[in-house]
Amino acid sequence: MNHTSSPGGGRALRLSQPAPRSSTMRLRAQAPWRLGHHKGVTYFIKLGDVCKGAQRYKNKVDVRDVRIPLWVEASRLKVLILGGGSVGTRRAKYFHTAGAKVRVIARDVTPELKSMGVEIKYADLNVYEPAEDIKWADIVVIAVDDQRLAEKLFRQAEALGKLINDATDATRTHVVVPYEREIAGLRVAVTSEGAAGTPARLSLDIIEGCIKESWIPVFYSVYRELKNEAKTLIKNTKTRLHFYQKLVEDEKFMKYVKEKDEKAAIKRGRELLHSILNEEKAA
Repeated sequence: MNHTSSPGGGRALRLSQPAPRSSTMRLRAQAPWRLGHHKGVTYFIKLGDVCKGAQRYKNKVDVRDVRIPLWVEASRLKVLILGGGSVGTRRAKYFHTAGAKVRVIARDVTPELKSMGVEIKYADLNVYEPAEDIKWADIVVIAVDDQRLAEKLFRQAEALGKLINDATDATRTHVVVPYEREIAGLRVAVTSEGAAGTPARLSLDIIEGCIKESWIPVFYSVYRELKNEAKTLIKNTKTRLHFYQKLVEDEKFMKYVKEKDEKAAIKRGRELLHSILNEEKAA
């Protein structure tokens, strides 16, 4: 699979919690490699060592940015979409495709949304009171055209402690929907956090070319195979972690990887694996 998902497809969510910086969001999630910033764009993987000529980012994150990237199991989420236009339709499709339970409240909805199979409540949000629906939801999406109505709905959802994806105002949104693509086995997501969506989306083309031309696809393939073997042969978690670290620190192994010699890299990796197994037996 190789696709780009604008706010209409994919499963990667980038969440922030409106709470003190010391708080921790305990969601079942798989963290990406590293978080990098470059000219206003937040990358979910660090490319400094991969792309020739790329900026070698420092491991610094703006302390004012309390948003953190997470991979979340969307099937556990209940998402309320307020608005049934084109934006509401894209958000509904995004979350529904990922397995979330979606409820839409709108006076009118698009034909695509109507045929999507999600729950729809036909109501005028200027009149209808959505408090109970907001309480039901884990994430509230605001996708209405009326700015004053959007402001009212935002304040109501925020007062009830909900995470909000505000399609009308990116500066206050809690949940950012990134552009996403799978590249050589890696899930890559990128966002400008509302500052410049099209450049963020097109940057995925650059990132894809960069990764595919590098040694990362070979490294991914070799590392995954060796990791599976290690899980079978090494029962002790600490010992397995020691093996993984030994791989990246071994000059011969990394030389074969960077030369894209997959067979030689696997052979060297297995030599390291068996040396650790022998150490275990000797101990």
